[in-house]
Amino acid sequence: MGAAIAQSAGEGAGAALDRGLVQAGQTLAMEALPAIPWDELEPEDRVKLIANFGLAVRRFASSAAVADARGRAIRADAAEAAVKEARRQGLSAEGAAKIRAQIEGAA
Repeated sequence: MGAAIAQSAGEGAGAALDRGLVQAGQTLAMEALPAIPWDELEPEDRVKLIANFGLAVRRFASSAAVADARGRAIRADAAEAAVKEARRQGLSAEGAAKIRAQIEGAA
């Protein structure tokens, strides 16, 4: 599923794509839980299933944190490049700071 979504995404869709995949995985996991025939499972199989679900939830949370950190780093790099160019063209320090804040605050 991830590969298919990634192929259809446009250039530069990285952070949004990451968040979308994490959300899709979380949604699929949550929707699958009620469909499990719990009464038909052996107790040890229930424990294994719950443990695996917990592991998946932790991995999704970890992936979301990595995606968010990557997005922040990309915005910081873009802000730095924009500020350097703005300063090179004579923009005031205050104007450059506003540009940086707008870029780094973008989601």
